[in-house]
Amino acid sequence: MKSDFISNVSHELRTPMTSIKGYVDLLLMGGGGQTTEAQQRFLSTIKSNADRLADLVNDILNMSRIDAGVGLVLGEVDTGSIIREMLATLSTRERHARKHLRVTTRIAPDLPRIRADKDKIAQVIHNVIDNAFNYTPEGGSVEITAGIRPENQAHILITVQDTGIGI
Repeated sequence: MKSDFISNVSHELRTPMTSIKGYVDLLLMGGGGQTTEAQQRFLSTIKSNADRLADLVNDILNMSRIDAGVGLVLGEVDTGSIIREMLATLSTRERHARKHLRVTTRIAPDLPRIRADKDKIAQVIHNVIDNAFNYTPEGGSVEITAGIRPENQAHILITVQDTGIGI
């Protein structure tokens, strides 16, 4: 019952959030006429916060699915590609781009594929990198590494280090 409620609330929040994001994008592209520099900043702040809220709603929805016992979809996963995709997505977000973070990645060329649920792995990587970007001060640095664990060759190790306040 609780997971049904959470799922319904998440879906109900997602619809107006999509509308808000769409109209803000339209205004930022000049669809409502010329905007001043101050209005552009305000709209960018709205967009940034709407993105954060949409991420939170998605996280809540995913938690309700886990509580409901929705199974994993296992397959071969290229974690290096997922890391690069998440970096590309997050680096272009307005709230991250304006912080001028120094982002470095070191992904081992021999990083093996793993057997996992691609969507869940992508969500975890997204959330950890997003957290690093959110809490690293302007001009700070974020370093993402991925390689084979030296002490156990059957495992990979992904690290995210930043100059922020930490989790």
